[in-house]
Amino acid sequence: MKIYTYDIETFKNFFSVIFIDMDEYIPMRKSITNNKGNLIVSETEKIKAINSVPHETFVISAVDDYERNDLLKLITFINRNIYLAGFNSVAYDDMILKFILINIYKFKNVKDVCKKINDFSDKLVNSDYDILKNDFRYKEIAYYRPLFNSIDLQRIPGLDKIFKSLKQTSINIKWHRVKDYKMPSVNDKDRCYYNPDMPLNLLNDWERYVIKDYIDDIIDYNLNDVQVTSDLFFFLLDDIKLRFNINAKYGIYVLTASDSKLADKFTSKYYCEIADVNWRDIKNLKTYRTRIKIANIISPVVKFNTKKFNDFKEELASKVVSSTQEIKYKFEHDGTTYDIKSGGLHSKDKPGIFESNEELSIRDFDFSSYYPNITITNKISPKHLDKDAFVTTCKVLVKDRLDAKARGDMITAKSLKISINSGLFGKFNFEYGWLYDTKATLAVTINGQLILLMLIERLSQKGIKTISANTDGIVCLIHKHQEKDYYAICEDFIKEINIDGEYTDYTKYVRRDVNNYITIKKVYYNINKKHNIGDFPYNDAHGNFKYDIKRKGSLNQYLFREDLKKGFNMPIIAKAIEEYFVHNIPVRETISKEVDIYNFCFTQNVARKFQLELHYIKNGALTIDLLQKNTRAYVSKRGGLLKKYNIEEDTYSSIYAGHNVMVFNDYFEKPINPNPTYDKPALSEYNIDYTFYYKKAEKDINSIITGYTKNTRKDARKRADVYHTGSIWDALNNNDNDDNKHL
Repeated sequence: MKIYTYDIETFKNFFSVIFIDMDEYIPMRKSITNNKGNLIVSETEKIKAINSVPHETFVISAVDDYERNDLLKLITFINRNIYLAGFNSVAYDDMILKFILINIYKFKNVKDVCKKINDFSDKLVNSDYDILKNDFRYKEIAYYRPLFNSIDLQRIPGLDKIFKSLKQTSINIKWHRVKDYKMPSVNDKDRCYYNPDMPLNLLNDWERYVIKDYIDDIIDYNLNDVQVTSDLFFFLLDDIKLRFNINAKYGIYVLTASDSKLADKFTSKYYCEIADVNWRDIKNLKTYRTRIKIANIISPVVKFNTKKFNDFKEELASKVVSSTQEIKYKFEHDGTTYDIKSGGLHSKDKPGIFESNEELSIRDFDFSSYYPNITITNKISPKHLDKDAFVTTCKVLVKDRLDAKARGDMITAKSLKISINSGLFGKFNFEYGWLYDTKATLAVTINGQLILLMLIERLSQKGIKTISANTDGIVCLIHKHQEKDYYAICEDFIKEINIDGEYTDYTKYVRRDVNNYITIKKVYYNINKKHNIGDFPYNDAHGNFKYDIKRKGSLNQYLFREDLKKGFNMPIIAKAIEEYFVHNIPVRETISKEVDIYNFCFTQNVARKFQLELHYIKNGALTIDLLQKNTRAYVSKRGGLLKKYNIEEDTYSSIYAGHNVMVFNDYFEKPINPNPTYDKPALSEYNIDYTFYYKKAEKDINSIITGYTKNTRKDARKRADVYHTGSIWDALNNNDNDDNKHL
């Protein structure tokens, strides 16, 4: 099985496509990467290794003094049983190749080939899809099945849903070269191609004619895109392997499917088999609602003990809605405010730090497959489907996943986990899917939130405080004398609602809010068994331990890598905060020792109506550099001011106002200080404005600390020096005021 990554560039008189054989690229990448996905060579050595991988280039050119026709070679190359992986390739690159295959005998000459390919490209890029999908020629090409198979790397992580480009994605995987294509301004060499009356400044680069002088840069740009695509393929390798295995084992083609799409295919396959129906007969079914009585969807299992909670239940039950957006409530109890909406229960958490000790535990209790199990236990189903068959489908998916996991069949286990988490509940509210029924959505989410509130109420009646709630679980503070009551309530509750749960004890819980936090738990080991501190009963005899850290949101230094949909924004800040709270390492020490220049970078991506500019003084005069739409930079002692110009409104806005930035679209190497100090950090040769990063991390740390104590940020700064050796937390704890001690 041959897999190639590829990318296409097309102009009015020039076409190029470059392929890289993944049998060549993957071994190279594995040779310079450890099993955690981190480089084991320098960035410069990585770049050399990448550039050493061969590639195939095909050009069709009607450019003066550079005529070339690789059309037949290209067709021979692609017209075979291979896999082609691209970025947005299903919607664009694959369509171009299929257009070429279909029209091979209609092309007259090289000039005609370039023109027709470019015209079709313009149609793909500039036409409204609702119009395009009804175009006969477009449908002919879209439904054509060539010998090659497609893998769309934009779709697997769901980047197509947020229209995230390859350039933006390349920054997430720390690619060394962020390159938007920019053709030189029209000059004497190519002015002859355009109407003299045409406003040439309004031409975009893809509407231009290519001259010989521009070809090397186009090929260079094309190759960079293919190399990025190859690195993204390597980054997504486990996800791609899973999809190949699913295809082989179940005959379900999911090579271009996101987790959501994969889940949909699995769920529909199981349902059709259980209900004994044909997919064609149900794929377009939906249930639309104009009135939904909340009282009719609240489960009989929801029972409260106190007037406050019952009053809220009655208020909610009296509601009649036509959409999920109409559910918006705030409920306050025991000092914590909860948001009740169409999704899951979320508490409004203030910044804070919580630590366990001999007298106090911080315990997270999560329900297993919460929403799928609510669907099962409450027999929730879209109205247009057979309820018994659908509920059975849910049961079988959950059971088969557990069975597969137990016997070590990880392909099935992972596939079904994705199906359960992404395909059951979420699709109830997807208007274009076969499970659409807003009443089913609310039946799951409303009951899910009320059930969590039931548990919160019962625990609070025994004096056990809930400090956070998030969709399928709660975090509580439990004093030693409350342990027995806590476990008794939770275990009885599990039996009552018939959904299992899992306990996790944290030694420390640091949060900015409900979606941005760090938790630390001790994981114990002995020769025969791994023990978690959250296990009950728990025995750590003869065990050793290590810290297991869970990171969420802006406090997750790896967020940009774990979720490619997220933006890349100075991971060093989250790293410094984590090191400070987890290992008590001063901010300045972490930041000054950092050797990865990318971790200091941020990205700025602007829409068409904006122009990104770098303003600086050169030879005593203001100089303005126009930057590319996708720009990577870091805050520097040198460089210039980064500004965003609104072309339509003729206004400017500053990015990191008052701070210079250094554009870092192309990696450049500087010597690293092997013995960093505060005065000369590891990357001092890059002229990083370290003070900016120290203060930014300190500000976030202070907001967490002052949200927990009664000290103001100003008071905390007076008693600590985070920049050098001090710890704000130590300064606060050393104060005799009881308000500053741990809960």
